[in-house]
Amino acid sequence: MVALRPIAAEDAGPLAHLLRAERAFLAPFEPERPESFYTPEGQRDRIEDLLLRRELGAGYLFGIERDGDLVGTLSVANVVRGPFGSANLGYWVAQQWNGQGVATAAVGHAAARAFGDLGLHRLEAGTLVDNVASQRVLEKNGFERIGVARELPAHRRRLARPPPLPANRGLTPAVSAAAPRGRDLCQSAFGSATDCRDHAMRV
Repeated sequence: MVALRPIAAEDAGPLAHLLRAERAFLAPFEPERPESFYTPEGQRDRIEDLLLRRELGAGYLFGIERDGDLVGTLSVANVVRGPFGSANLGYWVAQQWNGQGVATAAVGHAAARAFGDLGLHRLEAGTLVDNVASQRVLEKNGFERIGVARELPAHRRRLARPPPLPANRGLTPAVSAAAPRGRDLCQSAFGSATDCRDHAMRV
């Protein structure tokens, strides 16, 4: 069974171990990371920052579990509150579980949570143009193509963590508000290489 649960401080060690094991597999899809990213200490710092973002309603990181084992993560990030009610969706699953419906189920859980408990109206995600498997995951969850990003700045390959939160932390916290399933859901462009062309989608 596939489950999605909020990441917690105690996940730092297991997540670092999983990231080290999947480092080569994830390399084509991820920005370059410092060595500290793959350590329990690095993940502890990252999770601490992400928990603050969750508290402020600015972003959420979930662990993807299969039969109780951590096999990947899924993020709902760059949350914009107010009438727009949007966020970016990102995810990865360990190579062993690719092609077995794990990512598809996790994205489905995330969409239901985003349009339910998180009160969002729009989700955006993106894939490298040749990442057909990830495109299928999104399509199975109601995403439609909406465009292709022509080019990405070189610094995207160097990002190791989200930018710091602003000094003014008066952000609107997460609220519970119903939004129709499939309303204004889209896949927009992002990527991990400076010259890639990415797909984008919409529901």
